[in-house]
Amino acid sequence: MRSWSWAKINAGAANIGPGVSAANHQRLTTATGLARVPASQATSPSTWYAASGQVNNLLQLARAIIRHIAK
Repeated sequence: MRSWSWAKINAGAANIGPGVSAANHQRLTTATGLARVPASQATSPSTWYAASGQVNNLLQLARAIIRHIAK
C-alpha cells in the first residue's frame, strides 16, 4: 500500500541540472515558506513506521533530558 502526498521542498544544488535558469535554481535551493517548490512524495507503511520510530527516539531523549534536569 502506498499513498502520495505533496510537500514544499528545497533541492540540493547538486541535484539541479545545468540547463536550469539562475532564477529557478535560486528558488529550488533557497526559497522559504510558500515560495518553495511543491513535489510529490510517496509514503508507505515503512515510512510511517520510520517516522514513528523517530518520534519515539525524540520522546526518549526528551524524557532523559527532563530526568537529568530534575536531579
